[in-house]
Amino acid sequence: MSYTNSKKEKVLLIDGHNLFIRCWSVIPTLNDNGDHNGGTFGFLRSLRRLIVDHRATKVIVCWEGKRSIHRRKKIFSQYKINRSIPKRVVRAYDFEETPQNQLKDLKAQLHAVQQYLHLLPVYQLQVEYTEADDIIAYLASYRFPEIEKIIVSNDKDFLQLISDNVSVYRPATKITMGTQELLEKTGIHPNNWLIVKTIEGDKSDCIPGIRGVGPKSILKYFPGVAESDEITTEKLFTICEEQSNINKTVSYKKIIAGKEIIERNYKLMQLTNIDLSLKSIQHIDDQLKIQKPKFEPFQLRVRFIKDGARDQVQSFEYWSNTFMPLNYRD
Repeated sequence: MSYTNSKKEKVLLIDGHNLFIRCWSVIPTLNDNGDHNGGTFGFLRSLRRLIVDHRATKVIVCWEGKRSIHRRKKIFSQYKINRSIPKRVVRAYDFEETPQNQLKDLKAQLHAVQQYLHLLPVYQLQVEYTEADDIIAYLASYRFPEIEKIIVSNDKDFLQLISDNVSVYRPATKITMGTQELLEKTGIHPNNWLIVKTIEGDKSDCIPGIRGVGPKSILKYFPGVAESDEITTEKLFTICEEQSNINKTVSYKKIIAGKEIIERNYKLMQLTNIDLSLKSIQHIDDQLKIQKPKFEPFQLRVRFIKDGARDQVQSFEYWSNTFMPLNYRD
């Protein structure tokens, strides 16, 4: 598959729900009809900005599939159990919101985003029983070899996928993280980001870690996390066994005692060894072949007008200049 420009190839792999929820939560705008549209147009403006800033030549938006957390729920029943509708920061308008109408509004705006993307030269991928994380991990690790890939998400789990041709852009901080950036900011090499997180746990996904062993302790007692050599769970336990015999540090003993927690967390968090069925992989590969993303400027303009989005759109020329070069051809 080729496209109409000769720029250096760059693929944006966008965590769709992650970006949408951020826009929906913090952008309180209304359209001409008095309906909320901050999530929808915040997402679209962010998408346009991402393409321009990163000079992307291909864009793939990945969504959570139906029953997406089913597999990880079987590993740990409390996985994402406390996930709820995020609080929306409403700064510009005075109106009453209930959890019910918030959920209704969220679903409506999310549906609108997906419909808009059908008018843009953007791939959309969604697989039943599969989280967007796993789709992105597969694409980053096994598709588009030798091509630069930029994962767009605030989810720190993706930092384990950083490599020579994979980086992570975090919209919340507006920082692109490569190996050097991650080392400078955290003191952790991407190859060992996963083992650190298995110890720490992840509150956002309701995954408890080893109590009393935090980031400072991990960096102090496991300096190897700054190196490129991967510390596997087996190597971690070996280090703890050896050190606990000569060092009375409690952290080593806590990790040994929490072996089941570490092993469970590794299964929940790891994205480096793709845990997808052959059917799911085939579906992803087929969709990349079947979908023919195309820019539909006339239909897009009509949709903007229908949705009363004049204030959000501004110059339509900006949209055309951004998306027209992404038109793909067989």
